[in-house]
Amino acid sequence: MTHTYYASNPLVDNFYFVNIPKCASQTVHAWAAQMSTKDAKIKEPFRFCILREPWGRLKSTFAYGCGAKYSYNFTIDMIGEWYLGDPPLKPTDQQADLLVHFGTQKSFVDAAPCAIDNWYHTGTMRELRSDLSAISGCHVGWQEENRSNYTQEFTVAYNNWFTANESKLDNLLADDLELYRSHVS
Repeated sequence: MTHTYYASNPLVDNFYFVNIPKCASQTVHAWAAQMSTKDAKIKEPFRFCILREPWGRLKSTFAYGCGAKYSYNFTIDMIGEWYLGDPPLKPTDQQADLLVHFGTQKSFVDAAPCAIDNWYHTGTMRELRSDLSAISGCHVGWQEENRSNYTQEFTVAYNNWFTANESKLDNLLADDLELYRSHVS
């Protein structure tokens, strides 16, 4: 699985974000860009990760896969088949890119290029922004939240797929649910 961990682009010294797809990556990247242009100085390494409630992350990944980024080429049933263990043998670039998003949060944490000292979740983004402002010495402005706007058609199709596969999903997400619970009180 090929994946980028934001630790050096844009360059902010001592800023190490263990990036998990569909877990506020765009927001953190925008904040890093703000800090970079304001000459932020982080004195001690700040190594952090953002977790997302696993069921919501899964739904968001399906919506992402069905959307404009992939030219609306993929259906919920296609994505579901790949997620449940039957990925394309020779994936196209689009398919390979989407498949990265299905790595478990635990797999990204376990493969992180650094230790994680600070844990956040998508419900604590304001706290993270405040912490980044405090440790960098510059005001990190709020980023417009990336809100999901699921269509009714998507919601019905996803809910049907989810209901048909719920027991398999319980097993696939067990490690992520445990990870999430261990860091979100």
